[in-house]
Amino acid sequence: MGQPTRELLSGHVKLTVWLNDEDERAWRSVTMERMYKDRQGAWRKSQHFRESDLLDIAAVAEKAHDLLRLKLTTAQRRADRKT
Repeated sequence: MGQPTRELLSGHVKLTVWLNDEDERAWRSVTMERMYKDRQGAWRKSQHFRESDLLDIAAVAEKAHDLLRLKLTTAQRRADRKT
């Protein structure tokens, strides 16, 4: 797996944007997890979400989409200037 480049939070939902680079090819991917405290008060992670997390999932997904679209648009502009 690549390098984490950004973490986005909403409520108990965390989305991580990853930069992957292999064989001179780069791409971004995302993972999502729910953060919670166990009975002892220690922070834990889960990839299972509650119904009440759905709006937070949508919020971080939209933020990630906007962020990645902006990065892509900026990269395209730079490439267009070089040609």
